[in-house]
Amino acid sequence: MFYAIAMSLFAFVPQTWAMYVATFLVGLGSITLMTVNPTFIVAAGFDKEQQALKLTRMNQSIFVGAIVMGAILAVAEDLSETLSFGVVCGLSIVSILIVSVDSKLSAQRITSEAPQEEVGEEKGRWNLTFVTFLLAVFVAMLASSNQVAQGPNLFESLFNIDKSATALLLSISSVISLLTLDIAGRALGKYGAGKVWIAGLTGYIVVGAALSNLITGGVDYFYLPLVMHLLFMQCLSMVDMVKPAIVAKVTTMSPAATQGFLLFAIAGGYAAGTTLGAWLVSWPVCRACLFLWRCRQPLP
Repeated sequence: MFYAIAMSLFAFVPQTWAMYVATFLVGLGSITLMTVNPTFIVAAGFDKEQQALKLTRMNQSIFVGAIVMGAILAVAEDLSETLSFGVVCGLSIVSILIVSVDSKLSAQRITSEAPQEEVGEEKGRWNLTFVTFLLAVFVAMLASSNQVAQGPNLFESLFNIDKSATALLLSISSVISLLTLDIAGRALGKYGAGKVWIAGLTGYIVVGAALSNLITGGVDYFYLPLVMHLLFMQCLSMVDMVKPAIVAKVTTMSPAATQGFLLFAIAGGYAAGTTLGAWLVSWPVCRACLFLWRCRQPLP
């Protein structure tokens, strides 16, 4: 509903205040979906294999939606902006109708089939494991946020790679992520969410080390940075898929509250990371180092 109202404002109210309100509604809708959607899965009492399959399909549907919407907007590019926003609004309304078909049944499953807490376990308690995992999520987002938010700009400034090439890579990554999520889902069902989480974070480290070496090295590797970015996006999709499954097992809070705190850690890390990245880029010393690196000449 928030998306539909926001798209209507974008389409029919071309005023500054409406843009701010619509942007706020888009963010509010995204937060609501990211909190509620995993709750219907991780709190419904599914066994490990079923939960892994459903989390996989949920995350794959996000990428399928991105691909389809990209194709629709590409076709509608020559049409008016009002019509383009109207298409998105219409699809939002269709989504509302689809969800209304069985949302009540899904909610009843959470209430009636969710596993009961063990004897002696107090509901709603914070614990060290829960706090530590939220901190780990915050740090992971702090480290990865700039590559997610500023990928095209970073690759253009650091590696002289045109933004269009990075944008094309992101489109390809959405397709490849469908396969990556299927593999990660099988691993989730077989080995557990913790091992998939560690594998994804290990990929972060490998990509970060490789990109750092490419920046400081004296040889231009052409599009190898894009390959690293593609690998990073696959690791990102793996990590995002298993977060709800992990956090649901380390606390006895209500499912909605648990996913809400997880999302707070994600959003906080993302905001802090992008803010820190912007500050470092604007810092004179960092800008001077970047300038010297870009002007370096190979030794004879």
